[in-house]
Amino acid sequence: MEFLIILWLMCGITAAVIASSKGRNGFGWFFIGALCGIFGLVMVCAMPKLAR
Repeated sequence: MEFLIILWLMCGITAAVIASSKGRNGFGWFFIGALCGIFGLVMVCAMPKLAR
């Protein structure tokens, strides 16, 4: 059970880092990545960078 919690947190952290590098809200994407797991990572990876 602890393994799953660690995996969800790692997915959340990774999603937040990727989202921040693409100019998106890392805090919000942390929760999406933590709740959706690998699907959250796929979603944030598929999104384009925001134009600034």
